[in-house]
Amino acid sequence: MDVLLAPVFESFLDLRKPCLDNGGFVVGPMGMTTAEELFGFAIEAGTRDTEVPHRFTFDPWLAGAVYESHVSEGTGAFRYMGLIDEIEINNDGHTYRFPKMKPGEGTHGEEKYDERMPAFIRFRILMSVSEVLPGSTHLWPKDLGLSETKLRKFKVGSVRKTAIRAAFESMR
Repeated sequence: MDVLLAPVFESFLDLRKPCLDNGGFVVGPMGMTTAEELFGFAIEAGTRDTEVPHRFTFDPWLAGAVYESHVSEGTGAFRYMGLIDEIEINNDGHTYRFPKMKPGEGTHGEEKYDERMPAFIRFRILMSVSEVLPGSTHLWPKDLGLSETKLRKFKVGSVRKTAIRAAFESMR
């Protein structure tokens, strides 16, 4: 099972619930060079939107995990997992069409970031690992097919553990 691994600003996760209440939790890579693998994956695995050719949808929804750089004694891990229904390649530098879904837009009282995101990734479901896998608080990079301990850009990993695959499937 492929899973899209997403590094996210820690402050964005404080806004998970208000964003999800508005239809999704939208994040994206910070620079063009960090988005190359994401672009290729969306084109290869997604279905191109007929009206907006740089938007790709996923059916079934794509498994995704949110990476935080300091989860346990300075080591990065994944504390949230969910399902992604859309990746929009931001080819012209526009802002996301539903600002209440995207942390950093200032719509929930947070500081507004001046981001130039080359893509938007929309989680339709995003739950803490402890909600989905009782007894676990986070997943380590190796649980999701990574050999390195830090995730610096969006990557596609491969879930091998049956319990984690089952957890993603239970969200559908």
